[in-house]
Amino acid sequence: MIEQRIDQFIEAFEAWIQAKEGDIRQAVDQTSKLFHRQDVLHMLQHLQKRVTRESLRAWVSESYREGSKGNVLCLHAGNLPMVGFQDLIAVWLAGHRYQGKLSRKDPFLMDSFLRVLSDRVGTDRLEWSTQLEDLTVRASTHIVFAGSALTVPQVRHRLEEEGRAVVGTHWHIRTASFSVAWLKQAESRDYEDLAEAILRYDGAGCRSVKLVVSDQPLTADSCGLTDAFEAWWSRQATYRAPSEQTRYDRAVLHAVERPYLILEHVLLETEGELNGNPDRILWLQGGQERVEALLERYGAKIQSIYGSEHIRQTYIGGRTVEPLSGAQDPQVNWCPDGENLIQSLTIAYNR
Repeated sequence: MIEQRIDQFIEAFEAWIQAKEGDIRQAVDQTSKLFHRQDVLHMLQHLQKRVTRESLRAWVSESYREGSKGNVLCLHAGNLPMVGFQDLIAVWLAGHRYQGKLSRKDPFLMDSFLRVLSDRVGTDRLEWSTQLEDLTVRASTHIVFAGSALTVPQVRHRLEEEGRAVVGTHWHIRTASFSVAWLKQAESRDYEDLAEAILRYDGAGCRSVKLVVSDQPLTADSCGLTDAFEAWWSRQATYRAPSEQTRYDRAVLHAVERPYLILEHVLLETEGELNGNPDRILWLQGGQERVEALLERYGAKIQSIYGSEHIRQTYIGGRTVEPLSGAQDPQVNWCPDGENLIQSLTIAYNR
């Protein structure tokens, strides 16, 4: 059965991504009104490369356990194009029924693919809408939710009140919000990778870098950074004027004479705290101890630690050090908030 589910998904995915079925071109045009078109195309190219029959088999092989099936409600975020696609894959491969509350900020591509998949397998295991009230009220065995920690109590209360969450429902809540880049003896390719890790998707998403730890001070790396950012913007003109918050932050840094670097709308500074300004990046000088201190300080808010070419360490603070070059092009089985969802959807439910 699991092999059949892999085949069904891949056949539908290939037909969709190759524009043989469904209207992916129209979905791209609609989605490009909500996100930068280059980011939409990057996501599709990323999925086409990573979602293969071999990669799904490998993910299943390391994660799947046969067991009872239930209903999984996915409340998808809308901060990136197709941000919930990996969750859909995991639910489908685990054999559960999928209920997807699509974000109104990103409905078109997910909807167009789900139509292609449902045309092949029927609607018994697939239900989706941008309105939660349109979804059949079912007691969910699992609920997957991505959002801020502040919204979790409200969401839980509503779903419990409606009978969608019950005693025994397994919650998979994602609250990680940014990632860390660790640079050592950085070269031009490392700066290019860092530029993409910071600028792709306009800095949104938990895999986007907001903290940089480098063995060099910001002032020493400014030329390499400037060249890399300008090269990025020459290919993808996603720069804009600095926000009011960035202009204020810059004025404060100037007043206290703290080193900083402003590149179009992006502000890099050398100390302080993340303050909610999405265009503000902290550049901290140090090495392993500094990275470990950040892990202790920010904890679950950090999604990933990325290492540049000369970082040879595989783990730090109990976390895997991922290649900086793959920050915005992860494997299909990457773990949001450290969770392998196929494993959780099968092992947790069988307990």
